[in-house]
Amino acid sequence: MKNLSLIILFLIVSVLNIYSQSYTFMNITEKDGLSENTVIDIFQDSWGFLWFVTPDGVNHYDGYKFTIFRNDPFDSNSISPGITTTISQDSNEKIWIGTTRGLNQYDRLTNSFKYYSTDNGLSFHQITNLLNDKEGTLWVGMGDVIGRKNSGGLAYFDSKANSFISFTYDSLDENSLSHNHITSIADDNQGNLWVGTSDGLNKFDKMSKSFTRFYYNESTKKKKSVSPVNDLFYDSNKNLWVATD
Repeated sequence: MKNLSLIILFLIVSVLNIYSQSYTFMNITEKDGLSENTVIDIFQDSWGFLWFVTPDGVNHYDGYKFTIFRNDPFDSNSISPGITTTISQDSNEKIWIGTTRGLNQYDRLTNSFKYYSTDNGLSFHQITNLLNDKEGTLWVGMGDVIGRKNSGGLAYFDSKANSFISFTYDSLDENSLSHNHITSIADDNQGNLWVGTSDGLNKFDKMSKSFTRFYYNESTKKKKSVSPVNDLFYDSNKNLWVATD
């Protein structure tokens, strides 16, 4: 009887192992109400709703149906024109959506958007990245899709002034950004901000407002070669992961 019980237990464990390695994928496409099959970014807000960023608008998904936000030239409270690129949420539960024509703050209570651009302190109109850091500050990465070094930069939102403070590359200042095209942003447990660019990694000291640059090797900043950073991730073991070319 004891042997039979062991055999049954072995079979149950074996079956569970087989099923635990089985995966099922469900495809959600334009046929299901998605505005565009090309999805650029995915985000889940604090209420549990999913947001899908596509070239043809932003999709709010409640698990059953989509609400699509597109620019309406006759509605000043609609999302700005341009291709939507990224999405995040700040500590005040406001949804922020970046586009190639500026930044938008979405208010779910009024179902409307507030537009921010270079008139509000942003150094450039093409938004590439958004990060709400551990201290509750919203950071914005900008950059030219063509890759021009003098277009873009990094900014943070000053909620009291309702405007942005920007930082850009300065060829005469080694403590400035290494490049204006921001590709990724991450923050660590020590309060530092890490900024990936099209040419080098930067550590931003929030107290001194200065950048420390890191390249593939020191010689790259004296040559024509570049050190592009594609993505950043700070893990639970306090390791910073850097994805490059």
